[in-house]
Amino acid sequence: NPGRFNNRNHHAFVMTTTRQVSRDATGLLVMGEKSTIELSDTKRRSVGLGSAADEVVAIRQLWERMANRALENAGSDARIDSRSLKAQGLDREATMHLGPVASDMERRGKASDRGDGNRQVAVNNAMLEQI
Repeated sequence: NPGRFNNRNHHAFVMTTTRQVSRDATGLLVMGEKSTIELSDTKRRSVGLGSAADEVVAIRQLWERMANRALENAGSDARIDSRSLKAQGLDREATMHLGPVASDMERRGKASDRGDGNRQVAVNNAMLEQI
């Protein structure tokens, strides 16, 4: 359904393999052992690595830098920040992810519990800005 998609919900899903990839003698790709992101924190420590959570933060920071560079190169003033609102020093509530069902309801003019919650968050945040 082509009308199902629109430009009101910009986001990305970045998917990668969790296996090491190499090439064999003929040049074909060969899937190898688990990559470090898939190892338990105990195993990661035993090989001198930090926690998987720390690696996820590093990946998010890398994505932030890449996306912001692309936005700048495209002449956009928009920027993304991989940090939480609290870490950014922003004193406001975060909205709740609507999901496809609530998003569809809201687009058709029907209120949803999640949409109602987000509208209340918007009111709360507007009040915080006035303080």
